[in-house]
Amino acid sequence: MPIHAREGDFIQTLEGLIFDVKGLVHPQKNVIAFLRYIPDPTGKRSLNGVRYRKIYSLKKRFDFLKSNFPHYLYTDSVINDLIQAVPHDKIKNIYYPHDYIDKLFQKKKSPLEKIILKFIKYIIKYCKILMIDLGITGSHMVGLNTPQSDIDLIVYGEKNCYKLYNNIHRLFDDESISVQRYDLEDLKRLYDFRGKDTKIDFENFVQFEKKKKLQGKFKHIDFYIRCIKAWDEIKEEYGYFTYKPIGNALIQGFIINDKGSIFTPCCYKIDDVKFLQGTKVDNLREIFSYRGRCCEAKKEEPILARGKIELVKGKNGEQYHRLIVGGEKGDFLCS
Repeated sequence: MPIHAREGDFIQTLEGLIFDVKGLVHPQKNVIAFLRYIPDPTGKRSLNGVRYRKIYSLKKRFDFLKSNFPHYLYTDSVINDLIQAVPHDKIKNIYYPHDYIDKLFQKKKSPLEKIILKFIKYIIKYCKILMIDLGITGSHMVGLNTPQSDIDLIVYGEKNCYKLYNNIHRLFDDESISVQRYDLEDLKRLYDFRGKDTKIDFENFVQFEKKKKLQGKFKHIDFYIRCIKAWDEIKEEYGYFTYKPIGNALIQGFIINDKGSIFTPCCYKIDDVKFLQGTKVDNLREIFSYRGRCCEAKKEEPILARGKIELVKGKNGEQYHRLIVGGEKGDFLCS
């Protein structure tokens, strides 16, 4: 039976580990996914009587898997690097964001779930998106949420994503519904949290984050929105391109195409690249990231980014370099 999983879905393994799926295309017998929650008797979260702990740091996720479950570390001739992935025969359950919303309408709701449902209804009303094209991911979806958990909304389909992006200002502008942009205090809090994994300075962080539309607060609860392509919009096949790590670099450039800027994964075409630190290469023309925090940079804006350089080769003979942002501590992107 084919396994269908994409960005925003979660996987529970036979051992009870919970991974969040990254990207839209995957190897034939594995799903690329990052470890998120592990069973731990001292954990503060609970699912079906089992205590869980969330692992935040990417390095700690790798270290945990190397020490305890090395079969969830994967590499092949396509990616040429060590990543986290779940073999199909280790999958116990797949959580889908749209299923959570279906269940939410049918169950007795907690006060926090009532807030989530209200937020969904406002998105439907103001952005003219059908409920079937929405989902809730993250801790709520897998039942490991806490009273402080964010609302992680997903919108499916390019047309719906653009409708949301072009209309979400209506929610922020309506003072009667408690949807707020982040203020400076919120951005300070966000910076302190993300500072564990990035070296961006506070001024650049604020300059980038204050422009974003896909995050904010609803009734004092943080929300984040991810735009994901529909299944029939995913044209790439795993293995058509191969990727070879070259080194790491801090670069400065200019965005010439932002068509993929609101989606996760996000992609920017860039020009006028200057290497400020690290490995220098020719023909670096793209920035790519699996991290939602790297979305929403705009065409004709300067961009500053730190990440891993890869040599990309296509089966059609195309060859160029790209910068991958978000896979290592210290990576960042701002515009």
